[in-house]
Amino acid sequence: MKSAWHIDSSWYRNTDGHVVFAGSPLRAFKLSDAGATIAQALEQGDPLLPGHEQLTNRLIQAGALHPSLADAVSPHEITIVIPAYTCSSADLSTLQTLIAQFTNHLVIVVDDASPIQVVAEGITVVRHSTNQGPGAARNTALQIVSSPYVAFVDIDASITSKNLCVLASHFQDEAVGIVAPRVVSGGSTLFVGRFIGRFIGRYEVTRSPLDMGPEPALVKPLTRVSFVPSTILLARTDAVRQCNGFDEGMRYGEDVDLVWRLSDAGVMCRYEPQITGNHMPRASLRKFIVQRFNYGTSAAALARDHGSRVAPFAANIFTIGLWVSAASWLPLFAGLFLVVQIVASSVILLRAGDDLAHACIIVASGIMHSARMFADAIMRAWLWPVIVLLFFFPQLVWTIILVFVVPALFEWSRSRTLNPLAFIALRTIDNSAYCLGVWSGVLQQKSLAALLPRITIWRRRAG
Repeated sequence: MKSAWHIDSSWYRNTDGHVVFAGSPLRAFKLSDAGATIAQALEQGDPLLPGHEQLTNRLIQAGALHPSLADAVSPHEITIVIPAYTCSSADLSTLQTLIAQFTNHLVIVVDDASPIQVVAEGITVVRHSTNQGPGAARNTALQIVSSPYVAFVDIDASITSKNLCVLASHFQDEAVGIVAPRVVSGGSTLFVGRFIGRFIGRYEVTRSPLDMGPEPALVKPLTRVSFVPSTILLARTDAVRQCNGFDEGMRYGEDVDLVWRLSDAGVMCRYEPQITGNHMPRASLRKFIVQRFNYGTSAAALARDHGSRVAPFAANIFTIGLWVSAASWLPLFAGLFLVVQIVASSVILLRAGDDLAHACIIVASGIMHSARMFADAIMRAWLWPVIVLLFFFPQLVWTIILVFVVPALFEWSRSRTLNPLAFIALRTIDNSAYCLGVWSGVLQQKSLAALLPRITIWRRRAG
């Protein structure tokens, strides 16, 4: 019999079996003898005995345990909503191909004042008289959805009806309001088209901004998967209505805002990578840059509404001191901060009941993760001030070179779909365009909130 749950990849149970470390952020769960028996059954995929609910619910709420996919729902229970802005005959052809995948569903297309009007048979088409953006288009459709579930699918994305119906099995848990599949870059035209389009397609196999990775997750702010894109998003209709749908004032980042508002309201949002959909990469370098720039502009608006959840870097004061010292080429200070961080983290883990070997692995992986996040923060938020500082501290040129090259080579090594120089070049363009967008949004909002780090205190969290 297939287990109804599977444990998170972070799961580790200590030697005596009475403490589990798992979840995002990592938590320590102290177990009774009965709890240890339940944990062992979860690890082995065995059926659970009655009375497990208190522990399993705690594990699910912490992202330490994930429900397995179950029986698919009927296609008639899911309405497909497609916001459309069609500018060419190619766009209309893409839309028709997408609609053809959902013959057993009610389909609503919202024509957001397209230059070329959408005309399609067998579906509902609603047309805006003025362009209002994708959030408003989805909200317009949401007003006339009568099914219990609604799937928002962008015109340049695709997913099969079967996959959507299986994905909806997560709604067996009444607490779940949103489920998102893994959105991978590609489709049948991945390596076809213009020369630069082929390079972008290969680049996004490894680094698509819409791909949240191969691990399932409970989606919450400040966790491993803190948001999911609305490119393909399956939702409980009533849950989205009750939180007033998408923020129509946001042209970008409205999906992040929706997920965070639902999470704050106690609605669970799940990411399920066993189910995949496709999204076509941008076909030209100009469109690629514009897309990344637009994504960056959302950071300031999100910071306005959600505060430090949007911070480009979050860490405790010792980790921040470590990487600021390292970036400034002050090895003595960096070494001191590193020692303090290692000792403090190790003591906390060991006091929580961790084993020495696992504690060392967690501390090392945490330091490496913070290094990657700090490098990302420099490239995607702080690049322009760092470049200005170059005039006063020339040694920072090596910091810039390292943060651009080393993480890029690490990411490139995972798939090698593109030669490393091209990958580094596209990644540099990607991050620079996003950073320009962040600063543009900051200037528009007249607030630096999206640029400020989030300073935290690393402490044990026991479940």
